[in-house]
Amino acid sequence: MTEGRVKVGIIGSQFQADIHAASFQIMPQEAEVVAVASPTPGNAAALAKRFRIPRVFTDYREMLKERDIEMVTIAAPNSLHAQMSKDIAAAGKHIVCEKPLAMTIAEGEEMVAAAKQRGVLLMYGEELFFTPKYLKAKEMADAGAFGKVYLVKQSEKHFGPHSPWFWDVNRSGGGAIARWAPTFTTTKPKPKTIRSAFSNSPMAPSGSSKTVGRVAAAWTTA
Repeated sequence: MTEGRVKVGIIGSQFQADIHAASFQIMPQEAEVVAVASPTPGNAAALAKRFRIPRVFTDYREMLKERDIEMVTIAAPNSLHAQMSKDIAAAGKHIVCEKPLAMTIAEGEEMVAAAKQRGVLLMYGEELFFTPKYLKAKEMADAGAFGKVYLVKQSEKHFGPHSPWFWDVNRSGGGAIARWAPTFTTTKPKPKTIRSAFSNSPMAPSGSSKTVGRVAAAWTTA
């Protein structure tokens, strides 16, 4: 990435895309959303008007041709995450993908491989990593305040879904487990093994939990 504000493109135009655009606006010294893409007539234009985004596309692949865009965030149906990520990587742009990362473990591995091959960052859009209550709980656990931690329980309310595609298992990959399980599995400290909601195959966590990319780190704290 070049020095100065990171130029960002958003794929999507509804609930998640709105959050992405609003989050970038509260960090104007770090990033600038310069384009939005959505195939739904009028949606991208409406989001662009609301957040003063200068360029609007109905095909994200056309947006990827814009040379000044350095990073693209994906706020699209889950079934599109893998192909979009590979297309973004092929265009030489960094990626922030909403949860869940992919429909299957194999898709996720393809996304990682594509990013590595093109030398771009693939970042997971999980907003809870730096939530103050979790940071404090982790700090207290590390200090021994709870003794030996063997079980963590978490409850959450949600007023969604926000889009009709969520009810289509072929587009969402599953119901509440597919949508919100990533929130809980990724906030627990250093699990040895995570098992997918769709497979019995174990998923080994990355060797590093460090968030890469100043914009992604700032966005997840918003």
